[in-house]
Formats: sequence, structure tokens, C-alpha cells
Amino acid sequence: MATFSPLPWLFFINFICLLTADNANNYIYSRFKELCNGHYLVFRCLVSTLIGQFLYSIIWIMMFFATRMTLGEMMQYILSNYLFKVVYSLLVCIPITFILVYGIRRELFK
Repeated sequence: MATFSPLPWLFFINFICLLTADNANNYIYSRFKELCNGHYLVFRCLVSTLIGQFLYSIIWIMMFFATRMTLGEMMQYILSNYLFKVVYSLLVCIPITFILVYGIRRELFK
């Protein structure tokens, strides 16, 4: 039973992270879409992901590991977690998004 005891806390932390980081990501993406007149998809994805994932990493690690790590260890963990997410987004998520949007637009506007 001790294995499952942190689950409610994990769900709560994830809820807070998703609420803040995803809303920030979506807001930033929308604002840049307006400012760029719907152009520069990769730029919009990158900027919104950089900010959203930064917030997510900070909130998640600070809330979950606050009593288990020193501040220095948490900062190092935040940085490595954040860099992993950014690299993954650059190599996988943004290219897939670009390809899908390109394909959908091509089909819709034949």
C-alpha cells in the first residue's frame, strides 16, 4: 500500500502542471499566431513549447522533490528534464506537427 500513497499528490501536481503549463503554451501559441498572421508554424511551436515546458518542469520538480532534494539538485534536475523535453520536441514533435499541417493544408486546398 505504501507504493500507492504518493499517487494522490502526483495527480494533484500533474493537474497543477497541466493547468498552468498547457494554458501558457496555448496562450503563447495563439498570440504568436495572431502576431505572425498565421505564418511561421515552427517558430510558434518552438516558442510556446520552450515556455510551457519550462513552467511544467519547474512546477513538477519543485512540488514533487521539494523535501527530497537540495535546491541545487532540483535546479540540475529541472535543467536536464527541460533540455530533454526541448530536444524531443525539436526532433520529434515539431517535425511531425509541420508534416501533418502541411499534408492537411495540401489536401484541403486542392
